[in-house]
Amino acid sequence: MAVTGSGEISLGKIAKEFVYNDYNSSSTQPTSVSLQTLSTHAADGSIDAVNLESPSFPDGNASHGMSEFYSYDHDYIPIPCNKAMDVVFLIDYTSSMTGDMGTLKTNVASISNKVVSESGGDYRLAAVLIDQKNSAPTYWTGNNTTVANLNSANKYNSGNIWLSAVVPFASANKSDFDTKIGYLAGSSNSSTSMEIGAGLGGPEPNDTAIDRVLNNSLAGSFRSGVTRMIILITDNSPDGSGDDAFQGSEETAKMGTLSNQAVAAVTTISVLGTFPNSTSTDGTTTRYDIYNAYANNTGGLTNFAGDPSNIEQFIEDICDDIATNFASVTTSPESAINSSGFTMNGNVTAQGGSTVTSRGFVRNTSNVNLFISGSGVTNTTSGSGTGAFSTTASGLSSSTTYYYKAYATNSTGTSYGDVETVTTSSFGGGGGPPPPGGP
Repeated sequence: MAVTGSGEISLGKIAKEFVYNDYNSSSTQPTSVSLQTLSTHAADGSIDAVNLESPSFPDGNASHGMSEFYSYDHDYIPIPCNKAMDVVFLIDYTSSMTGDMGTLKTNVASISNKVVSESGGDYRLAAVLIDQKNSAPTYWTGNNTTVANLNSANKYNSGNIWLSAVVPFASANKSDFDTKIGYLAGSSNSSTSMEIGAGLGGPEPNDTAIDRVLNNSLAGSFRSGVTRMIILITDNSPDGSGDDAFQGSEETAKMGTLSNQAVAAVTTISVLGTFPNSTSTDGTTTRYDIYNAYANNTGGLTNFAGDPSNIEQFIEDICDDIATNFASVTTSPESAINSSGFTMNGNVTAQGGSTVTSRGFVRNTSNVNLFISGSGVTNTTSGSGTGAFSTTASGLSSSTTYYYKAYATNSTGTSYGDVETVTTSSFGGGGGPPPPGGP
């Protein structure tokens, strides 16, 4: 369990995170520790080195502030985007966001294309609308809209909070995602259009939306073992409990809890929108502070002078940051295709932050997304380090389509190349037709 994400933290408990990988461990508290010892990146006696893969970690520089340890997770293991991705967009769907909805619709195809390319084709997209109103928004009940037809599990209402997963998670659902985003901020309610919500006076239930997606499967369950991203698009403060007020202590505590849960689930939280800073009603924090803390604790990003056209760069930058210490590996086209197999080819172009110790391929039939379900077949090749490598897949069925991708493993973890598709031939030998018969 990581260090808490907000509020008061303890030096002794931080030391427990280093020794026991559990900030709240009941085990004996380590002795003779200091902020300097814990903050510096080198191992010191019984204290391990700082895990630089944790989304949040101390920078090692004086004055070694206690707050640098918020959400530090000593046994955190990152997951590269090119293994697979689940990305959910939380969309402030109130009237002040009308312009942003137009920009989102204009850029939706390029945004989804970025997810497709970064994930190597193994992805799921989702979108959740965030609204606040004393009665049901018109698009919840009106004229056969997408939201009106959603399953109850994909909708949430409590008091004046209205959340709807207009696009629930589904495999390789770029087309459906692009289409449904195109329905937003329409002039009427119909099967292909939805009026934008009205909202109330100010702050929006953005943190409630994070909670319902992260912990309650509002958009469907995240897959395990994949890169997970939550990207919030808004122009206002979070309101904590749905009281339409930005109460700093309440929102800070909720942020700390949710960001820690996100770290435990290997999920980044990012916030994007065009809005000025403002101070909470109790004077304890600002909206920028809250949103920056979500991002800093989880490895996400913020942009308070941006709009949906900046999302592509968000996704690329987050994926690049995760990939820093992973090996770079590419999948090359297959060769020597016949009716019972083919040769899979790959290339490690850079070892990343440590030596590549194993490399090989994962393959399956029928669906690129089967790689995550565990049904893929792993072929490890001999050798390590950089350079080209290959292995033969044999004993396969003729005239059958297979999917494969290369992988490389170092001390950070396993990274992947793009997916290649190959179909075995109908005949033996080199795949050509049988010789003609008869005279």
